[in-house]
Amino acid sequence: MKITSVAMWVAGLVAWVGCGGSDDPATPSGQAGQGGSAGGSLLIACGSSDLFAQAHASCDAMDAVGAPDDSGAQCRCMIGFAWDGTACVALGGCACKGADCDKLTQTIEECRKNHAVCMPDPQFVACGSSTLYSAKHDRCSAMDATAMPDENGSSCYCMLGFAWNGTECVELGDCRCAGSDCDKLTQTVEECQQAHAACR
Repeated sequence: MKITSVAMWVAGLVAWVGCGGSDDPATPSGQAGQGGSAGGSLLIACGSSDLFAQAHASCDAMDAVGAPDDSGAQCRCMIGFAWDGTACVALGGCACKGADCDKLTQTIEECRKNHAVCMPDPQFVACGSSTLYSAKHDRCSAMDATAMPDENGSSCYCMLGFAWNGTECVELGDCRCAGSDCDKLTQTVEECQQAHAACR
């Protein structure tokens, strides 16, 4: 099952969440480029339709980052999704800062569709491979990792590991893992929770 909880959470919001204090828990805040340093950069508040006004038609990383409010306080607000040159990442904060802030998408699926030509073929890692745990996932955005049957469509009774879905750690079980983060699973839920403690 594809890890899409962040996107589902965004789609389920009826109204954008207001700003909280600086003691808010960490929110998804992936950086999609070096954003915001160039003069004349856009600064668009979370919840504005201007965030999705245009499409990003390049494989280069978008110049878009989540930004706090004028006082430096962070907000519990999901801004949207941006392409970081390799994958689609979730941006959180009070506003988006950068020249490409009008090219975000409301769902991760839409971002991936817009950048399908930029993404490599899915990477498959077989159950039982030590490669599944060879790297660490240190972001709050959902991991690109999906449990899959074998090439014939037959499922396996095999525990691949645990992955972060943008909200919590979930177990993946089947024959193989597909996705760019299949080398960042953990063998226990405790390891996964510890790695994403700042995201809760």
